[in-house]
Amino acid sequence: KYLPWMLLRGIGKGLIDFYKGAYDRASQYFNYVLQIEPTYIPALLGKAAVNFNVGRYQDALKMYKSVLQFHPECPPAVRLGLGLCYQRLGRPVKARQCFERTLALEPDNVEALIGLAVLEMNTSSADGKVSALRLLKNAHQFDRANPMILNHFSEHFFSKGQYEKVESYSGLALKSTDVPGMRSQSCYQIGRAMHAKGNYSGAFRFYEEAIKLETVARGGSEKPAFLLPYFGRAQLWLFNGQYEQTLADIRTILSVSPEAYEPLKMLSSLEATAGHFKEAIKQFKRVLELNPDDADAWLELSTLIEKTDTKEALAAYENAQKLLKSDTSEEDVLPAAMYNNLGVLYQSLRRFEEAGKAYDDSISTVCKAEGQQDLINQPLEEKIAKLPVLVTIAFNTARLYE
Repeated sequence: KYLPWMLLRGIGKGLIDFYKGAYDRASQYFNYVLQIEPTYIPALLGKAAVNFNVGRYQDALKMYKSVLQFHPECPPAVRLGLGLCYQRLGRPVKARQCFERTLALEPDNVEALIGLAVLEMNTSSADGKVSALRLLKNAHQFDRANPMILNHFSEHFFSKGQYEKVESYSGLALKSTDVPGMRSQSCYQIGRAMHAKGNYSGAFRFYEEAIKLETVARGGSEKPAFLLPYFGRAQLWLFNGQYEQTLADIRTILSVSPEAYEPLKMLSSLEATAGHFKEAIKQFKRVLELNPDDADAWLELSTLIEKTDTKEALAAYENAQKLLKSDTSEEDVLPAAMYNNLGVLYQSLRRFEEAGKAYDDSISTVCKAEGQQDLINQPLEEKIAKLPVLVTIAFNTARLYE
């Protein structure tokens, strides 16, 4: 037997711990209540919220479904919870259905409007962005101080390069909430706006604060859920030449998201800088599996393998050249060093005609860059006399003739 106050006390203590971010203790209280009364709706909702906040979205989804099963006439917020779980599980169609049903029951549900806005943003289309902004503005009319809306506005203004507005809106968001996870996102937005403006000390301070708040928000969970401030801080560590700290943040990101492209690329470059060439080659190949159109990665890979595998290095260089040419207008030219390096690789493989053309292209590029186009058709000796920078290319050309 139990008394009703026992259930209420368990729920009350669980909620207090939940809002403190002590999710393990909160879960214990909710479990205690469910042992007494397995269909007690507040405890099921509490467990669902805990599971969601620690990233167990499938478990949270099951809990919300149980609530709907036991209480079909439940408040719209339950369907909102279902939608948020589907969204995190990568099921946008089901998420949209839940958000739209929530709005049908409660047209001014701000979180459902925000959920739909995020789905529209994720389409990456121009129409999707317009629709998302419209939904956010609609939500803003119902709740002017909602930190989620303010942070999404910051995201929009950042994409427009309006960094002062980013700081303004996320600053308002910081003042509008005590929720650590939301404050973490606000600090990140301010940090990256400062980063973009060149205020590196300010950016670092806000990235640090975002990470501290993220740690509180996950309530002791081993792996972080919000990775962006870690990458921002890693970029600043790298800028200051603090490689160990950079590696620590990059490895934190990759422990959660092994296929995070930009962090993986940064790790590859750091491994190369540290002289860990085998590991760097392995990582760059993984980067190129994720994004075969990264010309810089092809160039770095070519540099790493040119002494051990000339054919593969040449193939990597040719890939980089094709990609750079596709992104270059007719008025622009590729770097002279690229043509020179191509020539060296062709020459080492005894592809002399292609090597000669690459050296010629390198010389022409230098002449154009120096505003000496009239030298292009002049003898090599005259070019060198007026442009000493051509000595290295001329030496390689001489070796080719030899």
